Amino acid sequence: MRALIYTGGDWPADALIHTLVPQADDFICCDGAANRALSLGLPIRLLVGDMDSIQPSVLQELQTCVSVLRLPREKDWTDLEMACKLAVERGADCITILGGLGGRMDHAMGNLQCLFTLACQGVDAQMEGKDEFVRVLLARQRLVGAKGKTFSLVPFLPDTVVEHMEGAFYPLHEAALPLGCTLGISNVAVEDVVDIQIQRGAALLFVVREPV
Repeated sequence: MRALIYTGGDWPADALIHTLVPQADDFICCDGAANRALSLGLPIRLLVGDMDSIQPSVLQELQTCVSVLRLPREKDWTDLEMACKLAVERGADCITILGGLGGRMDHAMGNLQCLFTLACQGVDAQMEGKDEFVRVLLARQRLVGAKGKTFSLVPFLPDTVVEHMEGAFYPLHEAALPLGCTLGISNVAVEDVVDIQIQRGAALLFVVREPV
């Protein structure tokens, strides 16, 4: 089952958002992301958060038609972490997160932690930002229709090793990608399919939407 989660941060273009909605089966919204979701007419089935950033009028309207889980303001997890947990509990094995990047860097880093947790659980997860999307690679990943796209591979765990990366301007083979390394920044796909195999560890794959 596919779930679409709306959260804070920079969202992709409206046209892309509206192509993602028909592909999803469940729709979970984090707190203030409801302000934009409602303005765009996006479906919401569950609203999650401490309700500190949602507009009162939006909350009032949604309370009449969707399930609302109000979280305490003092808590040990973010609204997005709870939304991801609930999406999996509701049966999602594929999750797309709208937003999560941009804005405060600490929030963005925390959101990437949520993406990592989903990957470790075997969930096919992707975060859609304004100018790029990001995935966590633990094993093999194939980028299809990638020719000409700029992408970066950023280590997420110590001692990450890339077994191979083919179809890129800068291919990698048995390449160490330790924390602190910038080897994987700003590559370009020269083939329609880029094949990446992580031998050990984990990496973040950022794909820029338009060639730069």
